[in-house]
Amino acid sequence: DTLRSISVSNPSINRKSTCQSKKAHIEQTFAVAAPTMLQNQELNLVSYGPSIAVALVDQLYLFKDGHECLLSYGDPISCVCWSDNGKLLAVGLEGVVQIWNGETKEFVMSLSTGERSGFVTALAWKRRELLAATCAEIRRFDLLQIDDHHPSYSSYKGHGDFGSASLLWNESIIASAKGDEIRFWDTNQVGQNIPPKRVVQHSRVATIKLCPSHSNTLVSAGDTGLKFWNIQNGSIRKVIQMD
Repeated sequence: DTLRSISVSNPSINRKSTCQSKKAHIEQTFAVAAPTMLQNQELNLVSYGPSIAVALVDQLYLFKDGHECLLSYGDPISCVCWSDNGKLLAVGLEGVVQIWNGETKEFVMSLSTGERSGFVTALAWKRRELLAATCAEIRRFDLLQIDDHHPSYSSYKGHGDFGSASLLWNESIIASAKGDEIRFWDTNQVGQNIPPKRVVQHSRVATIKLCPSHSNTLVSAGDTGLKFWNIQNGSIRKVIQMD
């Protein structure tokens, strides 16, 4: 399956709002043809940063003023993710994550996700640490602790099948969504093959995000609508049904 085009917007530039309506209108900045873009809701092929990173099968493009091809791989790219400060770009492939300098476009390092781990399906940064999800597990790499060119890592029990569709973490929790469940771990849990602290059920989770106005609230989007979760005890705070 393919997508015919992808639209890219810049909300910080094109947002138009009025005090009366309190609504924001976002204009399209530009559109590019993407005839070979893989269509899979469980792949994270677009990441917003200093430029917009888009993976088109085995090629990685950075869109800003026009576009440029950063790299051409021999294997399909399964996900991309900018670091919080926009200096590093993580590229997920089969069994490995490559880290690139976003400013100089120079290769930094490769991170192995294990033998027969499959494709990396989701990535998430927190300063100089990186989460990488596969069907086998979720690995947490500490890029500041490097021994013989290999950073140390902890591992968390994954969802299996095709790995996580969405990852996030903050100062208190790590959350992973896939299929009909969301798994939670404490951020301070380190080690190997760590089981989740809590698992909650959801109808076909598409993505998860932290609520910007409430740091202890997670928002999940699924087939039936939105759910707002208390990340401390896993209780549901609010449900918004979608027709």
